[in-house]
Amino acid sequence: MKYTKPPLDLDKQVDNLISKNLIVSDINKAKNYLSNINYYRFSGYSYHFLDKTNDKFHDNVNFDDILELYLFDREFRMLVFDAIERIEISFRTQIIYHFSLEFGSNWYENKEIFYDHNLYDEHLSKLKEEIDRSTEVFIDHFKTKYFESENPPAWMTFEVISIGLLSKIYRNLSNSETKKRVSKHYKLDKIEIFQSWMQSISYVRNICAHHGRLWNRILTIKPINIKNIDNWVEDKTYKNDKIYYFLCTILYLLKSINPNTKFAAQLKQLFDKYPKIPTRNMGFTPYWKEEVFWK
Repeated sequence: MKYTKPPLDLDKQVDNLISKNLIVSDINKAKNYLSNINYYRFSGYSYHFLDKTNDKFHDNVNFDDILELYLFDREFRMLVFDAIERIEISFRTQIIYHFSLEFGSNWYENKEIFYDHNLYDEHLSKLKEEIDRSTEVFIDHFKTKYFESENPPAWMTFEVISIGLLSKIYRNLSNSETKKRVSKHYKLDKIEIFQSWMQSISYVRNICAHHGRLWNRILTIKPINIKNIDNWVEDKTYKNDKIYYFLCTILYLLKSINPNTKFAAQLKQLFDKYPKIPTRNMGFTPYWKEEVFWK
């Protein structure tokens, strides 16, 4: 089938929403928002309010209802992105520290400590590309002063590579006491749990960085679903492909970094600010706020 829908100017965009039974109390306000939020992006938040049988909005749905969901998701995404940044910086620090002490400054060039040598070659090639692309002053200084060394030490290199590549490199490292020390820093004895969580964190980070919808997203790269772990949630009726379970994993990691993390309080404040947001679509359990884990 060939795509034949024509582009719509702002007036027709608003008319199209009204024709679908949406209440638009202030047309100028709606046009102003749509001039700064792509209609297609905005409509992604409208599906929750649509009757799928006739492609019309349910009765009494207002433009502001959709706008509130969009604004919530924006603040929610920023909160999650900030939390991920703290975990990412800690992860970089841990992997640099433990592997550098055990295997030397350029341990990432040691093929023998990796599982899959083909993946190792691929990751090292990408790592070098990211080093060459970097405009960080300390990388330029290294290249100028230590020109006889091909690559900078890990404590420089791993500050400029992406979290996605960092996660892949960690995943490909052979299981060892050194690798386990990294996961145990986050109170996770099983390496496979930690590396699964970090892979999911990398995926969600990219969603946040590209301003993607997060509030009711089904995660295609989901963290391992665990049931038995100390200081975990009591209600385990969650699904690990929903954003609630992901939030549990990052709160767990944040608590290991800083027991006084304010992430739980900030999340609750956000929901207090937007009380109409349906948490069930995000996979939240009914009484999550009362759980010790979230207090």
